[in-house]
Amino acid sequence: MAKIDDSLVQRYALREKILAALCQHLKKTKPQAGDTLQRLKRHLLHTSSRAPEMLLDIMLTEQKSESNLALLLLEQMESAAVKRRMQELFRDPKLTERQRAKLATLKALQEEQEETSLGEISVHNSVIGNLLEITELIWSRLEDEEIGLLWLEDYFHLPIEEKWTLVRFFLDRGERFYLPIIRLELATQDSEGVRYILEKLQNFVYPETVILLEQWAEHSEVAVRICAQSVLARVRKVLRKRRHEISASPTYPFYKAYVGEDALAGQFGVVYAVRSDAGFIKFCSVLIDSWDRGIVDCWGDVGKKAKEFASIVRALDKEIEQFSYQKADSRYALYLLHEGVRLATKRGYPLPNEFRVWRPLIEQQPYQPCNYGVTFGLACLECGNWIRFEQEKESVWVLGQVALCATCVSQKSQCEHCGGPLVVADAYALVNPSSDHVEVICKRCFSRTKRKEKPRSQ
Repeated sequence: MAKIDDSLVQRYALREKILAALCQHLKKTKPQAGDTLQRLKRHLLHTSSRAPEMLLDIMLTEQKSESNLALLLLEQMESAAVKRRMQELFRDPKLTERQRAKLATLKALQEEQEETSLGEISVHNSVIGNLLEITELIWSRLEDEEIGLLWLEDYFHLPIEEKWTLVRFFLDRGERFYLPIIRLELATQDSEGVRYILEKLQNFVYPETVILLEQWAEHSEVAVRICAQSVLARVRKVLRKRRHEISASPTYPFYKAYVGEDALAGQFGVVYAVRSDAGFIKFCSVLIDSWDRGIVDCWGDVGKKAKEFASIVRALDKEIEQFSYQKADSRYALYLLHEGVRLATKRGYPLPNEFRVWRPLIEQQPYQPCNYGVTFGLACLECGNWIRFEQEKESVWVLGQVALCATCVSQKSQCEHCGGPLVVADAYALVNPSSDHVEVICKRCFSRTKRKEKPRSQ
């Protein structure tokens, strides 16, 4: 009796099993904790030692997403059988250009031969095109803030001529997940570069694009402002026509906020957190200078559980001595953040790049302008000039929410009661909120009055 060779049947079953695992992985729009490529790779290798061979077949024959995921996994696997098969395939005249480009891409990744600078890369090159497609596969599964931070760490510091080809490719693609990168790159360009990027934003027909363009539509430079307003009108028009086709961006409802204040320095620390439907928390921690600079510093994280987030807040409270973080409502935290942005913009201070990454988290939260009575932006009570602490070389007096610049302080050489000489360190100030003058008196005259407020030297 003849023996039936069922190896092809087994091979087909194994291939379908591995393909099903890839499809299941791709169905998860956002990976859960621990659901990484490394875990998927271990699972496939545990399924069969022939998994790399099946992945090679899938890479060459399946649709783009499954094919790119297979390529990405193969790059991390060592398989002599795959290398032998690749050599055979390169000699196969029946191989299509697309399949040959995939093999060349895998070979380049495995041998780490991509030494060409970004400025010399042509995006029409099939190998580079495949590399960028793989990058998209990864980025499409990350949070916006993670994409922004990756770009900030690895590419943002490069000279524009080295990354411009890549930026132009992103602008032409118009994928939603490139917006965090575009938001960062806008901050580095001259007027011409900004207008070029703004024009290209018409490829990004998303609600988030409207928010970004609205910010640039208020720019101080007329040419930039007009360009942003023009593109904004076009994007809004297309959005109205295609509102049923375009999926809404994921929304994260407010979770918790904490605020700490250093009244003597005019500083606030704000921790603002949102939570996804799956229960994962992302947050940003922002340092605000309410007297002068507005937004000073920012950092954050994603994918945290409730206990992890609580531990982070407790650690912040211990590490930053000048702040005692207290739970706050969303409106107060958003008020401080929005006013911090407004102050920095008004006084011409650039927003920290890290804040540009986390700013959409704040902008996506519903906010109605309100006033909690915090003074944002100190100005000299007597001359009206802005108090800019980094530029002041001499003492500045801050008296609660009232300030005197160094120039006006230097003119306080005599007691305004007795006319005697004034020693600044021993002087006292009498502040009338309805007046535009600070009356400064000596220590002896002070002892004769009950009205007092001793100035603090900055």
